[in-house]
Amino acid sequence: MLLQRAKFMRVTKTQAGGMYGGKFLLYKNVDIYMDLSSETDGDGSESNPINSFDTLFGDDELECTCQALCCDKITVRVRGEIPENSDDATGIDGNDRNYIGNLVIRPWGESETLQTDLELSAGDTQIIERNLFQNLHGVIFQDLHFVEMVNILRNDDGDDRLGLLGEINVFKSCKNLAFENCSLLIDGKVVVGDVASIGVLQETIEIKEEEEVIPWDSVVIDGDGGGGGGGGGWDYGICHGGDGGDGKSNNDHGVYGKIDNIFCTATGLRECELATVENTSIKIKLVINSSTEAKSQTFGILRSPLSEVTNSEIITNAVAYNSKGGEVTEATETEPEKIAGYDISAYSYASPVALCDTILLDKVKTSAISVSRVFPLNTPTEGEIAGISRSESYGVIACNNSVIMAASGAQQAVTENPIKREEITDGIRQCENATITGSSFGSYSKLTM
Repeated sequence: MLLQRAKFMRVTKTQAGGMYGGKFLLYKNVDIYMDLSSETDGDGSESNPINSFDTLFGDDELECTCQALCCDKITVRVRGEIPENSDDATGIDGNDRNYIGNLVIRPWGESETLQTDLELSAGDTQIIERNLFQNLHGVIFQDLHFVEMVNILRNDDGDDRLGLLGEINVFKSCKNLAFENCSLLIDGKVVVGDVASIGVLQETIEIKEEEEVIPWDSVVIDGDGGGGGGGGGWDYGICHGGDGGDGKSNNDHGVYGKIDNIFCTATGLRECELATVENTSIKIKLVINSSTEAKSQTFGILRSPLSEVTNSEIITNAVAYNSKGGEVTEATETEPEKIAGYDISAYSYASPVALCDTILLDKVKTSAISVSRVFPLNTPTEGEIAGISRSESYGVIACNNSVIMAASGAQQAVTENPIKREEITDGIRQCENATITGSSFGSYSKLTM
């Protein structure tokens, strides 16, 4: 019972009565201290802090008091790093606690970085989901920096199935959260391949990261704030084909659902309706390097309707590399070496704000960069190389009835493929009944080579 340390009872109006009328409430209120680096779990005092969010969210009295309060808030002061986690389970589960905006979590000092490091060797695992926070409602976060460093390695160990479906989120399935002067960052790397090529993949990712220009800052591109066709909305391995601006479907490559595909998504706020984001930075980067078809997808805010974002920046970088070669048949006394033809494809998709109906974006800067590159490891002697590299970057997509004021966005799509390349960018796309004033985004562009 984290509030039992209070020596005096306070009095306030209840939620039901508000400021006028209703009943009075006697309640306890003390600051709660949390040291995530402490080996012991205390009573929440400054001299004897608790050491986990599990203790905080496990306190029934705390939630009950917050739900009854009308005009006061309870403050939690936190420091230390979130313990490393070697599995793909949820980092911190709020267990659907709802503090209705009366619980404030802020640094013990001036600011604090809450970082988690996930090093995962996937082995036979084909589905991975990692959420830093999940199922938490009605909390205000102030002056905190949330960082997820995720490294996933998977090889087939002789198994020809290389499928991996991955999802990384900072916050998922949370309602009525508020972020004031915070930052949310994901830096994800996924390497998937067979034993023979895994070393090549790791070397490639190091080399290309040095060469690739993937900035964390936003560069505003002047545009007309709209345009383009009805965009297809990607979601967890499925592309709902839309009009690509030229009347053609965006999902004509037909690669989704195969067991040998790599599809991973990284998101800052996912399914977090009624979120309030102010003076906050959201930066999401995901790099996938594989020896089969790779799809990298990043979002800042996804499926979070009725949210408000002001004076903030949202940056999303999605990168997919595919290094692959054809099967080699060694030469014999009568036959030369043979190299079979093969398919080599890579896909990337970046959007700072997606599928958030009735969202408010006021003085928000966005940046979306998607990179899809393939690296053929040999040249077929029989058959040919097939495949495509497709990169899509959108500023705001499928946010109906949204209000966008004094916002700006930059979108860039980069591809490399000897066979076929598609680069699609748009600023504000498929946002029906949106109100857009004083904003500058890139216009629709599609390049096919």
